[in-house]
Amino acid sequence: MSRPVGGYHDEHFVLRNKFGATSRAALAALEVPEVQDRELDLLLGEVGGLRGLRPSQRIRRIHAHLFQDVYEWAGEYRLDGIAKNPDEPFLPPQLIAPRMAQLDGELAGGGERC
Repeated sequence: MSRPVGGYHDEHFVLRNKFGATSRAALAALEVPEVQDRELDLLLGEVGGLRGLRPSQRIRRIHAHLFQDVYEWAGEYRLDGIAKNPDEPFLPPQLIAPRMAQLDGELAGGGERC
């Protein structure tokens, strides 16, 4: 996966999105109904391809399903840090793959969940 043109968010911390929304409020207004519709698919069991996957693969598949209409990188590990604002960063990208591997190992070994 390559980085979105211009990075994952703009200077106002609005995530680059398929709608072209340029404010967080506009993005939220567009994102929420799309994700809710996709969430219903999950709840109704209408999302195939989840069985037999490692937990980390299921998480990526679910993320891809939920956000496919919103973000180009849905379901992919990020290459750069993102934040909702400067004080609320998401997990740094260099920690995503190791945390997912940790989750797989813990769940496969019957350990506690992360």
